[in-house]
Amino acid sequence: MADRWSEKSLRTLFHGVGSYGIQWFRNQTKTADGSLRSRQAIYAAARRLYGLGGLTRGAWTLRRFIEHTGYQRTHLFRARSALRQKWKRLGPGGAYLITEEQKDEIVEWLKHDYWSAQKRLYCCLACHTEVKPHYSYGLCRRCYFKYRRYCVRNDLPVTLGGQNKLLIKLVNSGIDKSLQNAKLLAEMQRRFKKGYAFTMRQLDYLESLL
Repeated sequence: MADRWSEKSLRTLFHGVGSYGIQWFRNQTKTADGSLRSRQAIYAAARRLYGLGGLTRGAWTLRRFIEHTGYQRTHLFRARSALRQKWKRLGPGGAYLITEEQKDEIVEWLKHDYWSAQKRLYCCLACHTEVKPHYSYGLCRRCYFKYRRYCVRNDLPVTLGGQNKLLIKLVNSGIDKSLQNAKLLAEMQRRFKKGYAFTMRQLDYLESLL
């Protein structure tokens, strides 16, 4: 028969969820005879108390943080280091737990930590480097000249303005009568307005219209 949870152990679980890892809970919620509860018992009790969410309820895992904000792992670890934050983990090698307060602090710090303040970018659009400086169109020097060589090789204008003018001319001429590329065209227009280089897929599309 499973060992019953005392009120003290349940309070410990209640106050610790979202802040501590599995081993901490095992050490703090021992059974009446002093034995450590199993991992399964800890998670089962958390589900009974809170439903879905387990021990991360009220906190952000690193993966969920990345999916929610769009920042990359390197951005978050750089912010953590700069802010001197300490993140809990769900055991050795387990998921990081980031509190709501830590999350807000990181997001606020990253708002002012652009790789290119002019383009409001955190890294190169092509290779995602944060070390090499911004050169042009949201690209580092290496990626920009790779981009330029591709355009010359495929008889495309090298400048973003020239590419956009060609795109508008070709689309207005009715050369592309399909509706399936409407989303692609809209995204290209958004990138142009921000001064971002077109992606290789977008350049391929432009070249296909010639």
